[in-house]
Amino acid sequence: MSNPQQGIAETRALLDAARKELHAITQDAAIMAETPLEIEAVIESVAQAIGAALRWLDSIASEKAPSAVVPGGPTRRQGQFLAFIREYMMRNRAGVAPSHADLMRLGQD
Repeated sequence: MSNPQQGIAETRALLDAARKELHAITQDAAIMAETPLEIEAVIESVAQAIGAALRWLDSIASEKAPSAVVPGGPTRRQGQFLAFIREYMMRNRAGVAPSHADLMRLGQD
């Protein structure tokens, strides 16, 4: 996994697929008619655990997700320019900021 957000998304997708399969099984009357009560209790417990895990992943994802606008902070576009300037200066051994022409090229994207 390349980053935590991608890992959360992939884990969420796997858990959601398992939840859907479990739900399909519980909706199958023929299967449930032959399922002992003890197994039904385990299925319900697993369904609740999957639901709790999905809610937990959602809370982590929302905590880590960058907010669209921070009051008093830069706009999204300004943030893009600031990130470009930072990256440009880090790649440049002399630490020189980008020229106006470099910024104009970014603005055209």
